[in-house]
Amino acid sequence: MKDKNKLIHYFNIFLVLLCMLTIFLFSCENAEKSTERTENFINDVINVSGNENTISVVDVNKEGEHSITFGVIRKCAHFFEFFLLGFLVVNLLKDYKTLSFKRVLLCILFCLIYAVSDEIHQLFVDGRSCEIKDIIIDTTGSSLGCFFYYFLYYNVNKTKIVSEVK
Repeated sequence: MKDKNKLIHYFNIFLVLLCMLTIFLFSCENAEKSTERTENFINDVINVSGNENTISVVDVNKEGEHSITFGVIRKCAHFFEFFLLGFLVVNLLKDYKTLSFKRVLLCILFCLIYAVSDEIHQLFVDGRSCEIKDIIIDTTGSSLGCFFYYFLYYNVNKTKIVSEVK
């Protein structure tokens, strides 16, 4: 491997590990801290948009439960974290081997295992739980991230090949 390629490869490893660490640290937050983080995010979005009608997003009902939109935002965060992880893992794998559909499936399997371990980890965090639907959301996100990279990779390379032939 050339020095430049080695540097890029190590940077790709760093990005995957950073993404995994970020997911892990979010999972380490107890339920109260995690809820507060989501509420702060929503309030920041509301303040940027200037739309006061969306404040009901963080409203809490009589039973102390948040609105449905609050839950959707949390699940979208799960999805996005793992979309990014899937994208980065495929990007790293292509440094080792030619990218193939089978290898993309291996990346998805890796992300699935990480999603399961993340949910099991949450069993040991105060107020958090292990939920199958989160594993499904995480795996769906990482699968789409993997396939998105795969799609980009082959479309960019196809464009390079066509332009080289001309």
